[in-house]
Amino acid sequence: MHPLGKALVEYAKSLKEQNPHISWKQEVDNFESINGHGVSASIGDKSIVIGNKRLMEDLSIPIPLGVNELVGRSEDMARTTVLVSINNEIVGMIAISDPVKPEASSAIKVLRSMGIEGIMVTGDNWGTAKAVAKEVGIDKILAEAIPSTKSDKIKDLQVKSICPI
Repeated sequence: MHPLGKALVEYAKSLKEQNPHISWKQEVDNFESINGHGVSASIGDKSIVIGNKRLMEDLSIPIPLGVNELVGRSEDMARTTVLVSINNEIVGMIAISDPVKPEASSAIKVLRSMGIEGIMVTGDNWGTAKAVAKEVGIDKILAEAIPSTKSDKIKDLQVKSICPI
């Protein structure tokens, strides 16, 4: 399971434990995981989509201007934004923060002093990726990469002997 998906599921479980009087049982149909973007499903007569901005755009789900602005601000603060849509209408937004480890920037400095160039390949959106890269001192970024793109990039770097892992 994707780390963000796992975090959301764990949070939902904690809500269930905190609110045992609420009925949480719903039949989910047509569940689909959209690799690197999110998930979609049906619950009763409702179509549910939970995922990134690109997924909403790909599915022609309109993103209101105010939500777009919130997404931009969230990305500037190095947060990953997950949008929630019910019946093709954005009804929620979740901003997830994964703090950079304190030793990351010093590790990048050490690698740079050894002549090793850092390249960040991430599934995060460009705004979040730029904020994190700036924080740790990485200049080259490939963002919004789905898992297969990430592995292809690593293989490409290995072939070019830039990243001999």
